[in-house]
Order: sequence, then structure tokens, then C-alpha cells
Amino acid sequence: MQLHGLALKLGLTQELMMNNSLVDMYSKCGCLPEAQVLFDMIDNKNVVSWNSMMGDSLKKEMLVEHLISCERCKWRRS
Repeated sequence: MQLHGLALKLGLTQELMMNNSLVDMYSKCGCLPEAQVLFDMIDNKNVVSWNSMMGDSLKKEMLVEHLISCERCKWRRS
């Protein structure tokens, strides 16, 4: 969590690579709610963003919740 605080302090939270890394970090630490909040805040998601959330969701058996999140993103874009 200190890493996320440092990223905020340095103004790096607008960088996609940093956000992807933070989502991956939270997911791997078992902090899936925090990872989901951060994932939802990413405007310009790419393959790495989706794989970070989906891979760890599968490991934690939360695929259904992730698929619902994917559907919400589809509706927002249309």
C-alpha cells in the first residue's frame, strides 16, 4: 500500500503502466476489492489491464464478478 501512496505522491497514477502494476499488485496480495476499484478507475484499459484483473480473478474464483465488470465497461462505451 505504501507503493500506491508513493505513486500518488509522485503523480504517477495517470500512467497506464503504473495503474496496471498496482492492479496486479493488489490482486496478487489478495486485495481484490482494492484491485477492482483501481481497475474501474482506469479509463484507457488495455490487454495488460484486463489480463491483470482476469488472471487473478480466475485464481480467486471470482470470474463471474469480473465478467459482470466487463459487461459494465461495454455499456459505458456504447
